[in-house]
Amino acid sequence: MNPRGITTWLGAIALSLAGLWREPQAGSSGFLGPIASLAASVEWVRFDTALSRGRTDLAYERAEHALELDPASTDGWAFFAGHLVFDRGSAEVEHDPQRRWEWIRAGLELLQRGELTAREPQRLVLYRALVHAALAESGGSFAFTADQHTDLARGLFARAGDMGLDLGAELSQSFEHDHEH
Repeated sequence: MNPRGITTWLGAIALSLAGLWREPQAGSSGFLGPIASLAASVEWVRFDTALSRGRTDLAYERAEHALELDPASTDGWAFFAGHLVFDRGSAEVEHDPQRRWEWIRAGLELLQRGELTAREPQRLVLYRALVHAALAESGGSFAFTADQHTDLARGLFARAGDMGLDLGAELSQSFEHDHEH
């Protein structure tokens, strides 16, 4: 991937994440009602603490608990998925391409699961599109060719746009022009 392509996709991911970090919003739909977001925030701190101590098993339990407490938190889904995709799925952390793909796939599946309950599911769709676009630009993954990732990204960008996210529609058009078959 050329440096301009990397910069473009990192910029798009940063813009997407900037939009994701607008929460918390009052009135979460978790079982704790209005304090669910606060309770989930405590679990996210505990997640980070467990990770810093090398206790990934415990950290992931705490992340899942945070998502159970506040399943409407778009931020929560994006944060945990970002950890799986960009931390655990990075070449610096995981050298085996198959294992790297397993972490990335887990993050993509988590984003998809979050779409069912998140306040802003269109942002999670956009995030999935950005991950597939980055994988396309890097030449593919263990499981999919660059063209397959391109097709997935294209469809997800369009879906995010159809869900009312202007950035999704814009990236769909831009991605379409840049990756015409």
